[in-house]
Amino acid sequence: MTRFVFAAAVLLLCACSDDDVYSRNRPLLRSGKANVSTGEQAVDFEGPAQGFSLAGRWVTERFRAAQVSKLDLLWVIDGSDSMAEEQGKVAAAAARFVEALGSRQVDARLAVTAMDLTEFQSGCLKSIDGQRWFDLAVNSALATDRFRRAVAVGVGGSTTEAGLVAGLVASAGDRSCNQGFLRPDAAFTVIFVSDEDDQSPMQLETARRWMLARRAQVHAVVGAAGRLLAPGIHGCISPDRWPAIAYPDLSTEQRGSLDTIAVFGQRYRALAAATGGVSVSICEEDFAEPLAQVALAAAGVRQRYGLNVVPDPNSIAVQLDGQVVVRSTPGGDFGWWYEEEGRNVVFAQANIPEWPASIAVRYLAAP
Repeated sequence: MTRFVFAAAVLLLCACSDDDVYSRNRPLLRSGKANVSTGEQAVDFEGPAQGFSLAGRWVTERFRAAQVSKLDLLWVIDGSDSMAEEQGKVAAAAARFVEALGSRQVDARLAVTAMDLTEFQSGCLKSIDGQRWFDLAVNSALATDRFRRAVAVGVGGSTTEAGLVAGLVASAGDRSCNQGFLRPDAAFTVIFVSDEDDQSPMQLETARRWMLARRAQVHAVVGAAGRLLAPGIHGCISPDRWPAIAYPDLSTEQRGSLDTIAVFGQRYRALAAATGGVSVSICEEDFAEPLAQVALAAAGVRQRYGLNVVPDPNSIAVQLDGQVVVRSTPGGDFGWWYEEEGRNVVFAQANIPEWPASIAVRYLAAP
Protein backbone atom coordinates (compact mmCIF):
# COMPACT_ATOMS: atom_id res chain seq x y z
CA MET A 1 0.00 0.00 0.00
CA THR A 2 2.79 2.41 0.90
CA ARG A 3 4.54 1.67 -2.38
CA PHE A 4 1.33 2.39 -4.32
CA VAL A 5 0.78 5.72 -2.55
CA PHE A 6 4.36 6.81 -3.25
CA ALA A 7 4.04 5.89 -6.95
CA ALA A 8 0.77 7.80 -7.21
CA ALA A 9 2.36 10.81 -5.56
CA VAL A 10 5.21 10.76 -8.08
CA LEU A 11 2.73 10.71 -10.97
CA LEU A 12 0.87 13.68 -9.50
CA LEU A 13 4.10 15.62 -9.16
CA CYS A 14 5.01 15.22 -12.83
CA ALA A 15 2.69 18.05 -13.87
CA CYS A 16 4.83 20.79 -15.38
CA SER A 17 7.76 23.18 -15.24
CA ASP A 18 10.96 24.23 -16.97
CA ASP A 19 13.77 22.27 -15.32
CA ASP A 20 14.78 18.63 -15.00
CA VAL A 21 14.49 17.10 -11.56
CA TYR A 22 16.61 14.00 -10.94
CA SER A 23 16.67 11.32 -8.32
CA ARG A 24 19.99 9.81 -7.27
CA ASN A 25 20.01 7.18 -10.01
CA ARG A 26 17.75 8.18 -12.90
CA PRO A 27 15.49 10.92 -14.25
CA LEU A 28 12.45 10.93 -11.98
CA LEU A 29 10.33 13.99 -12.71
CA ARG A 30 10.06 16.75 -15.25
CA SER A 31 11.08 20.05 -13.79
CA GLY A 32 10.28 22.01 -10.81
CA LYS A 33 8.38 19.52 -8.73
CA ALA A 34 9.91 18.41 -5.47
CA ASN A 35 11.09 14.94 -4.56
CA VAL A 36 9.60 14.88 -1.06
CA SER A 37 10.67 12.25 1.42
CA THR A 38 11.47 11.61 5.04
CA GLY A 39 15.13 12.15 4.25
CA GLU A 40 16.04 8.71 2.96
CA GLN A 41 16.00 9.87 -0.67
CA ALA A 42 17.80 13.13 0.06
CA VAL A 43 21.16 11.60 0.89
CA ASP A 44 23.11 13.29 -1.92
CA PHE A 45 23.95 15.91 0.67
CA GLU A 46 26.33 13.98 2.84
CA GLY A 47 24.76 13.11 6.18
CA PRO A 48 21.77 14.71 7.88
CA ALA A 49 21.75 18.46 8.42
CA GLN A 50 22.58 19.50 11.96
CA GLY A 51 21.29 22.19 14.26
CA PHE A 52 17.63 22.39 13.22
CA SER A 53 14.93 22.06 15.88
CA LEU A 54 11.88 22.35 13.60
CA ALA A 55 9.95 19.13 12.99
CA GLY A 56 9.09 18.48 9.36
CA ARG A 57 10.08 16.62 6.24
CA TRP A 58 13.26 17.11 4.27
CA VAL A 59 12.86 18.11 0.65
CA THR A 60 15.43 17.87 -2.14
CA GLU A 61 14.76 19.71 -5.38
CA ARG A 62 16.99 19.26 -8.41
CA PHE A 63 17.31 21.51 -11.43
CA ARG A 64 19.45 21.66 -14.54
CA ALA A 65 20.56 24.96 -16.04
CA ALA A 66 18.79 25.55 -19.32
CA GLN A 67 20.31 25.68 -22.77
CA VAL A 68 18.11 28.03 -24.78
CA SER A 69 18.83 27.88 -28.51
CA LYS A 70 15.47 29.13 -29.80
CA LEU A 71 13.37 31.76 -28.02
CA ASP A 72 10.04 33.49 -28.67
CA LEU A 73 9.64 36.78 -26.78
CA LEU A 74 6.30 38.53 -26.40
CA TRP A 75 6.41 42.14 -25.16
CA VAL A 76 3.20 43.35 -23.50
CA ILE A 77 3.36 47.15 -23.31
CA ASP A 78 1.16 49.62 -21.47
CA GLY A 79 -0.42 52.10 -23.89
CA SER A 80 -1.96 54.51 -21.39
CA ASP A 81 -1.39 58.29 -21.46
CA SER A 82 1.61 58.25 -19.11
CA MET A 83 3.72 55.78 -21.12
CA ALA A 84 5.19 57.85 -23.99
CA GLU A 85 8.61 58.30 -22.34
CA GLU A 86 8.86 54.66 -21.32
CA GLN A 87 7.99 53.37 -24.79
CA GLY A 88 10.72 55.63 -26.12
CA LYS A 89 13.22 54.22 -23.63
CA VAL A 90 12.44 50.65 -24.70
CA ALA A 91 12.94 51.64 -28.34
CA ALA A 92 16.23 53.37 -27.53
CA ALA A 93 17.49 50.25 -25.73
CA ALA A 94 16.41 47.82 -28.47
CA ALA A 95 19.90 47.48 -29.95
CA ARG A 96 21.42 46.62 -26.56
CA PHE A 97 18.67 44.08 -25.89
CA VAL A 98 19.31 42.39 -29.24
CA GLU A 99 23.08 42.50 -28.66
CA ALA A 100 22.66 40.67 -25.34
CA LEU A 101 20.55 37.98 -27.01
CA GLY A 102 23.16 37.67 -29.75
CA SER A 103 25.90 37.10 -27.18
CA ARG A 104 24.09 33.86 -26.26
CA GLN A 105 23.68 32.82 -29.93
CA VAL A 106 19.92 32.50 -29.53
CA ASP A 107 17.54 32.22 -32.49
CA ALA A 108 15.11 34.87 -31.18
CA ARG A 109 11.70 35.96 -32.42
CA LEU A 110 10.18 39.21 -31.10
CA ALA A 111 6.55 40.35 -31.03
CA VAL A 112 4.66 43.19 -29.36
CA THR A 113 1.10 43.62 -28.10
CA ALA A 114 -0.61 46.37 -26.12
CA MET A 115 -2.34 46.01 -22.76
CA ASP A 116 -5.49 47.76 -23.98
CA LEU A 117 -8.25 45.16 -24.37
CA THR A 118 -11.01 47.62 -25.31
CA GLU A 119 -10.14 48.02 -29.00
CA PHE A 120 -11.10 45.83 -31.97
CA GLN A 121 -7.49 44.72 -32.43
CA SER A 122 -6.97 44.00 -28.72
CA GLY A 123 -4.94 40.87 -28.07
CA CYS A 124 -3.34 41.06 -31.52
CA LEU A 125 0.36 41.25 -32.24
CA LYS A 126 1.30 44.65 -33.63
CA SER A 127 2.01 44.60 -37.36
CA ILE A 128 4.97 46.50 -38.83
CA ASP A 129 5.52 46.40 -42.61
CA GLY A 130 2.95 43.61 -42.74
CA GLN A 131 4.88 41.47 -40.21
CA ARG A 132 3.55 40.58 -36.77
CA TRP A 133 6.79 39.09 -35.47
CA PHE A 134 10.42 39.81 -36.17
CA ASP A 135 13.04 37.08 -36.53
CA LEU A 136 16.53 38.16 -35.55
CA ALA A 137 18.08 35.10 -37.21
CA VAL A 138 16.67 36.10 -40.62
CA ASN A 139 17.74 39.76 -40.66
CA SER A 140 18.83 41.12 -37.31
CA ALA A 141 19.04 44.78 -38.35
CA LEU A 142 15.63 44.79 -40.02
CA ALA A 143 14.02 42.85 -37.15
CA THR A 144 15.51 45.27 -34.61
CA ASP A 145 14.21 48.27 -36.56
CA ARG A 146 10.71 46.77 -36.79
CA PHE A 147 10.73 45.90 -33.10
CA ARG A 148 11.85 49.44 -32.25
CA ARG A 149 8.86 50.80 -34.15
CA ALA A 150 6.45 48.22 -32.76
CA VAL A 151 7.05 49.11 -29.12
CA ALA A 152 5.51 52.52 -29.80
CA VAL A 153 2.03 51.10 -29.18
CA GLY A 154 0.71 54.63 -28.65
CA VAL A 155 -0.93 56.36 -25.74
CA GLY A 156 -4.56 57.10 -24.98
CA GLY A 157 -5.38 53.46 -24.33
CA SER A 158 -7.44 52.13 -21.45
CA THR A 159 -6.34 53.17 -17.97
CA THR A 160 -7.29 49.69 -16.74
CA GLU A 161 -3.95 48.04 -17.45
CA ALA A 162 -4.87 44.36 -17.63
CA GLY A 163 -1.44 43.18 -18.72
CA LEU A 164 -1.69 39.55 -17.63
CA VAL A 165 -4.93 38.99 -19.54
CA ALA A 166 -3.51 40.80 -22.58
CA GLY A 167 -0.44 38.55 -22.54
CA LEU A 168 -2.51 35.39 -22.27
CA VAL A 169 -4.84 36.47 -25.09
CA ALA A 170 -1.99 37.44 -27.42
CA SER A 171 -0.15 34.16 -26.83
CA ALA A 172 -3.20 31.94 -27.29
CA GLY A 173 -2.62 31.58 -31.03
CA ASP A 174 -6.33 31.15 -31.75
CA ARG A 175 -6.75 34.22 -33.98
CA SER A 176 -5.29 35.10 -37.37
CA CYS A 177 -3.57 38.16 -35.87
CA ASN A 178 -1.40 36.03 -33.54
CA GLN A 179 -1.54 32.52 -34.97
CA GLY A 180 1.85 31.03 -35.81
CA PHE A 181 3.96 33.24 -33.54
CA LEU A 182 4.90 30.54 -31.02
CA ARG A 183 7.22 27.85 -32.36
CA PRO A 184 6.73 24.39 -30.82
CA ASP A 185 10.46 23.87 -30.25
CA ALA A 186 11.19 27.33 -28.79
CA ALA A 187 11.31 28.57 -25.21
CA PHE A 188 8.69 31.23 -24.47
CA THR A 189 9.14 34.50 -22.58
CA VAL A 190 6.66 37.27 -21.76
CA ILE A 191 7.96 40.75 -20.86
CA PHE A 192 5.56 43.23 -19.24
CA VAL A 193 6.24 46.98 -19.38
CA SER A 194 3.97 49.24 -17.32
CA ASP A 195 4.00 52.12 -14.85
CA GLU A 196 0.92 50.67 -13.09
CA ASP A 197 0.37 47.36 -11.37
CA ASP A 198 -1.67 44.70 -13.16
CA GLN A 199 -5.44 45.14 -12.94
CA SER A 200 -6.49 41.92 -14.63
CA PRO A 201 -9.71 40.35 -13.29
CA MET A 202 -8.01 37.13 -12.26
CA GLN A 203 -6.19 35.77 -9.26
CA LEU A 204 -2.40 35.84 -9.48
CA GLU A 205 -2.29 32.08 -8.87
CA THR A 206 -4.56 31.57 -11.88
CA ALA A 207 -2.20 33.64 -14.04
CA ARG A 208 0.77 31.65 -12.72
CA ARG A 209 -0.88 28.37 -13.68
CA TRP A 210 -1.67 29.66 -17.17
CA MET A 211 1.91 30.79 -17.67
CA LEU A 212 3.30 27.48 -16.48
CA ALA A 213 0.88 25.64 -18.75
CA ARG A 214 2.43 27.56 -21.65
CA ARG A 215 5.90 26.97 -20.27
CA ALA A 216 6.38 30.73 -20.14
CA GLN A 217 8.96 32.65 -18.16
CA VAL A 218 7.87 36.15 -17.12
CA HIS A 219 10.01 39.27 -16.84
CA ALA A 220 8.82 42.69 -15.72
CA VAL A 221 9.85 46.29 -16.41
CA VAL A 222 7.64 47.92 -13.77
CA GLY A 223 7.58 50.23 -10.78
CA ALA A 224 9.94 49.72 -7.84
CA ALA A 225 8.94 50.46 -4.25
CA GLY A 226 11.48 53.11 -3.26
CA ARG A 227 9.06 56.01 -2.81
CA LEU A 228 5.86 56.61 -0.82
CA LEU A 229 3.63 58.25 -3.41
CA ALA A 230 0.50 58.50 -1.26
CA PRO A 231 -0.76 56.91 1.95
CA GLY A 232 -0.43 53.16 1.45
CA ILE A 233 0.84 53.50 -2.15
CA HIS A 234 4.50 52.91 -2.97
CA GLY A 235 6.32 53.33 -6.24
CA CYS A 236 9.16 55.22 -7.89
CA ILE A 237 9.85 58.42 -9.80
CA SER A 238 12.34 59.37 -12.51
CA PRO A 239 14.50 61.33 -12.55
CA ASP A 240 14.63 61.31 -8.75
CA ARG A 241 16.56 64.52 -8.21
CA TRP A 242 15.24 65.17 -4.71
CA PRO A 243 15.64 61.96 -2.69
CA ALA A 244 15.56 63.86 0.61
CA ILE A 245 12.12 65.34 -0.14
CA ALA A 246 9.03 63.20 0.31
CA TYR A 247 7.04 62.88 -2.91
CA PRO A 248 3.90 64.54 -1.50
CA ASP A 249 6.07 67.55 -0.60
CA LEU A 250 7.44 68.06 -4.12
CA SER A 251 6.29 71.27 -5.75
CA THR A 252 4.03 71.33 -8.79
CA GLU A 253 7.02 72.42 -10.87
CA GLN A 254 9.15 69.55 -9.56
CA ARG A 255 6.45 66.97 -10.28
CA GLY A 256 5.94 68.41 -13.73
CA SER A 257 9.61 67.79 -14.56
CA LEU A 258 9.33 64.04 -13.93
CA ASP A 259 9.42 61.59 -16.83
CA THR A 260 8.01 58.69 -14.83
CA ILE A 261 5.75 58.27 -11.83
CA ALA A 262 5.20 54.53 -11.40
CA VAL A 263 3.21 52.50 -8.90
CA PHE A 264 4.92 49.43 -7.44
CA GLY A 265 4.30 46.54 -9.86
CA GLN A 266 3.68 43.93 -7.19
CA ARG A 267 1.65 41.45 -9.30
CA TYR A 268 4.04 41.52 -12.24
CA ARG A 269 7.03 41.15 -9.94
CA ALA A 270 5.45 38.24 -8.08
CA LEU A 271 4.70 36.42 -11.34
CA ALA A 272 8.25 37.01 -12.58
CA ALA A 273 9.63 35.63 -9.33
CA ALA A 274 7.34 32.59 -9.52
CA THR A 275 8.55 31.69 -13.02
CA GLY A 276 12.26 32.34 -12.47
CA GLY A 277 12.25 35.66 -14.32
CA VAL A 278 13.69 39.03 -13.37
CA SER A 279 12.16 42.40 -12.59
CA VAL A 280 13.81 45.74 -13.32
CA SER A 281 12.64 49.24 -12.52
CA ILE A 282 10.76 51.28 -15.08
CA CYS A 283 12.15 54.35 -13.31
CA GLU A 284 15.67 53.78 -14.63
CA GLU A 285 16.76 56.75 -16.74
CA ASP A 286 18.42 54.45 -19.28
CA PHE A 287 16.88 51.06 -20.12
CA ALA A 288 19.92 49.66 -21.96
CA GLU A 289 21.51 47.60 -19.17
CA PRO A 290 18.24 46.63 -17.42
CA LEU A 291 16.93 45.23 -20.70
CA ALA A 292 20.25 43.48 -21.35
CA GLN A 293 19.75 41.78 -17.96
CA VAL A 294 16.27 40.69 -19.06
CA ALA A 295 17.63 39.38 -22.37
CA LEU A 296 20.33 37.29 -20.69
CA ALA A 297 17.83 35.82 -18.21
CA ALA A 298 15.44 34.94 -21.04
CA ALA A 299 18.31 33.32 -22.94
CA GLY A 300 19.01 30.91 -20.10
CA VAL A 301 21.32 32.82 -17.75
CA ARG A 302 18.97 32.09 -14.88
CA GLN A 303 19.67 33.63 -11.49
CA ARG A 304 16.54 32.54 -9.57
CA TYR A 305 15.29 29.01 -8.89
CA GLY A 306 11.85 28.80 -7.29
CA LEU A 307 11.08 26.17 -4.66
CA ASN A 308 7.82 24.24 -4.70
CA VAL A 309 7.50 23.85 -0.94
CA VAL A 310 7.73 26.67 1.61
CA PRO A 311 11.11 26.13 3.35
CA ASP A 312 12.51 26.91 6.75
CA PRO A 313 14.93 29.52 5.33
CA ASN A 314 17.64 28.68 7.86
CA SER A 315 17.75 25.05 6.77
CA ILE A 316 18.48 25.60 3.06
CA ALA A 317 21.65 24.09 1.60
CA VAL A 318 22.67 24.47 -2.04
CA GLN A 319 25.00 22.47 -4.28
CA LEU A 320 26.17 23.33 -7.78
CA ASP A 321 27.57 20.35 -9.71
CA GLY A 322 28.00 18.53 -6.42
CA GLN A 323 29.92 21.33 -4.70
CA VAL A 324 28.46 23.23 -1.76
CA VAL A 325 27.78 26.90 -2.55
CA VAL A 326 28.17 29.27 0.39
CA ARG A 327 25.29 31.38 1.62
CA SER A 328 25.69 35.12 1.16
CA THR A 329 23.85 38.32 2.00
CA PRO A 330 21.28 39.55 -0.56
CA GLY A 331 22.99 41.38 -3.41
CA GLY A 332 26.38 39.86 -2.64
CA ASP A 333 29.10 39.25 -5.21
CA PHE A 334 29.22 35.48 -4.70
CA GLY A 335 27.23 32.59 -3.25
CA TRP A 336 23.45 32.52 -2.96
CA TRP A 337 20.64 33.85 -0.78
CA TYR A 338 16.96 33.15 -0.21
CA GLU A 339 14.23 35.52 -1.44
CA GLU A 340 10.80 35.06 0.12
CA GLU A 341 8.96 36.59 -2.85
CA GLY A 342 8.53 33.64 -5.17
CA ARG A 343 10.36 31.27 -2.74
CA ASN A 344 13.56 31.74 -4.75
CA VAL A 345 17.11 30.60 -4.23
CA VAL A 346 19.03 33.46 -5.88
CA PHE A 347 22.58 33.03 -7.17
CA ALA A 348 25.03 35.92 -7.15
CA GLN A 349 26.48 36.96 -10.50
CA ALA A 350 29.70 35.01 -9.92
CA ASN A 351 27.80 31.77 -9.31
CA ILE A 352 24.96 31.84 -11.88
CA PRO A 353 24.71 28.25 -13.21
CA GLU A 354 25.55 27.76 -16.88
CA TRP A 355 24.38 24.81 -18.96
CA PRO A 356 24.81 21.89 -18.32
CA ALA A 357 25.25 22.62 -14.60
CA SER A 358 23.05 20.75 -12.12
CA ILE A 359 21.63 22.42 -9.02
CA ALA A 360 20.44 20.67 -5.88
CA VAL A 361 18.61 22.42 -3.06
CA ARG A 362 17.89 20.62 0.20
CA TYR A 363 15.77 22.14 2.97
CA LEU A 364 13.38 21.42 5.78
CA ALA A 365 9.77 22.11 4.86
CA ALA A 366 8.23 24.80 7.03
CA PRO A 367 5.72 23.45 9.54
